[in-house]
Amino acid sequence: GLNMAWLGTWWPQDSAGDKVNTQTLKEAERKNEEYEQAMIWLEQENTRIQEEGNMLKGLCFGGLSLAVVVGMLGIRATRNVRSLTSNVNQLRSTLAVKESEIGALTTRIQSAREESYTSAIRKLSLSVLSVNDNLDLAKQSLEPLISKPEIDPTVKEAFSSVSNTQSWISNALASHGVESIDSSKVVGEAFDPEFQEAISMVPADENVEPMTVVSVLRTGYLYNKKLLRPVRVVVADNK
Repeated sequence: GLNMAWLGTWWPQDSAGDKVNTQTLKEAERKNEEYEQAMIWLEQENTRIQEEGNMLKGLCFGGLSLAVVVGMLGIRATRNVRSLTSNVNQLRSTLAVKESEIGALTTRIQSAREESYTSAIRKLSLSVLSVNDNLDLAKQSLEPLISKPEIDPTVKEAFSSVSNTQSWISNALASHGVESIDSSKVVGEAFDPEFQEAISMVPADENVEPMTVVSVLRTGYLYNKKLLRPVRVVVADNK
């Protein structure tokens, strides 16, 4: 540290010569602390430089110069950087492949899910339509009774219940994309094997072209604009 006796030689005194300026004394103490911290830092730096020098001396074996050793260290560092860069590029490439595989897998899962949903809707719809066909037969059996002047209230109520049930079924199916094929647009038109199923053939009248739909036996349905169930029809014979 600084010699306090030496400090006393330049510390200014007051006019009486017997008191030291307090502010100047504090400033001297602060400078002494800074000096001591600087000496500690210099010692640490000296130690570090000595350690690095010893390391380089150890590397300078077999007559290799310091420049050669430094060059070797540079080559090693360059190789390390190249190796790390290669590893990073390889990881990026692997990541890109995995992302592509995940994307393809997600697409397949979504497609399989949609196919499964479509298949379930089609099967359920066909089952419900079979029930609806039986309701059609029930209505057909009740229609002669409804046309009588005096209608039995029980028959009327049964007919109304069947009609309401069919209406509910139709609305439920429509909400899932199932819609009926308009039978009125089928009769009198040429037979279409893509959407129709010929159950029988009858002799054609003079004014009816052969292979013309004469009547509809069962209503056909579409699911999302694709055929769910063909229309069963009777076709005019071409003989």
